[in-house]
Amino acid sequence: MRPVESFRIAPLALLLLLAACGGESTTPDNESDACSTAACAERDDIRQVTDTTPDDIDNSTPDIATSDTTDASEELDAVEPDVEDIADSASDVAADIAPDVTVENPLRATITAPADRSGFRAGDNVAFEGNVLLEGVPAEAAIVQWYSDRDGFLNDTPPTAEGTVSFSTNLLTPGEHIVTLEAEIPGVGTATDTVAVGICGFPEAFTFDTDLPVDEWAVIGDASRDSRGWLEMTQNIRDRRGAILYTGNPISQGDIRIRFDISTGQCNEPGVCTSTATGADGFAMSIIETSTVDEVRGILERAEGGGGLGYGVSGGYGTEVITAFHIEFDTWYNQLNDAEYHTDPTTENHIGITLNGDPGNHILWAALPNLEDNNWHSVAIDVVGSMVTVRFDDVVVAEDEVEGLVFKGGWLAFTGVTGYYSNYHRFDNLVITEACEL
Repeated sequence: MRPVESFRIAPLALLLLLAACGGESTTPDNESDACSTAACAERDDIRQVTDTTPDDIDNSTPDIATSDTTDASEELDAVEPDVEDIADSASDVAADIAPDVTVENPLRATITAPADRSGFRAGDNVAFEGNVLLEGVPAEAAIVQWYSDRDGFLNDTPPTAEGTVSFSTNLLTPGEHIVTLEAEIPGVGTATDTVAVGICGFPEAFTFDTDLPVDEWAVIGDASRDSRGWLEMTQNIRDRRGAILYTGNPISQGDIRIRFDISTGQCNEPGVCTSTATGADGFAMSIIETSTVDEVRGILERAEGGGGLGYGVSGGYGTEVITAFHIEFDTWYNQLNDAEYHTDPTTENHIGITLNGDPGNHILWAALPNLEDNNWHSVAIDVVGSMVTVRFDDVVVAEDEVEGLVFKGGWLAFTGVTGYYSNYHRFDNLVITEACEL
């Protein structure tokens, strides 16, 4: 008996023979007239085989020559293209029309602003910027979306021809946000980048243009609010010491950004001053951790003047143990002797970061020759983890990792002192941005 598989050739051979007879889907009315050739006669033999029942197949073997089936298979091969040839052709076509991109990573997305772990006040306008690199594909082809894990979808402005994407918003809710930039080219790939942003802190800057609310500010010693719109610690008078303490609420533990303006010099009106006289002693901003605001008031009242700058209670200035963070603006060179209790790191006017009530413990400092020019200058202090960055007029003047530093927060106070020599000591435009413990 011929194996069943052999008969599977018959339908295919039949199709070829039908095509040779000129009939694809119809049967002639006069079949004998339509089949006048040897090929059609052979078709009849094949039809007879395909019409045979299984019982017939089991009991008899159709008389089809091996050469006939071989010829039919060869004719079928001529009609059907090779599968591997089709695959190769399709691959060639795809290569011709595919975009010229890098297969490994054709699409990249990078957030360039704001910096990671930045903090902003609630209601601030936060500008987001990024780049989408498409490597050979037009930038407009990318679908770009920004979204926050806290607020959801933020923006979908398409990129420029150069691949730049940007938008700004002042609607981010208070708290920590992980903001994601996602760029996608359908059929090519997706790329993402993220940045952590903290939204919290005071809703607006303290400009000191009006009288200080007595339930939010405490004035100690010789300090006052100048009616022109700033805080004055001493006036340009010898042997003075003043402080102004914010009692509204303490600053939270965690990363923080503090900004304010300062001015020190000899002239009553901030700005250009004709006097070149040197002054003293300096002023500082402190954040002191205590259980109550009254404890802070007591520390400020006990603090030393002179080189103590109104916050010195430890080191050479006392034996108190406190947790505090200070930034000072020192306009007098102190040198350890019977009258002075520490030596400054430079003979020049300087900005310094000290800790825990000790003005002699400079963990960061930078010389500022123009500190006493009587002009307004902007100051910004960022504490992120144990990294401290100090900017003066938007220029980084001191930055370093402070081993073991943990910012504990606390109550904010401004202090200033004069001695035999004096200066005006002014603060203005205070902005505190707590970064929500990013």
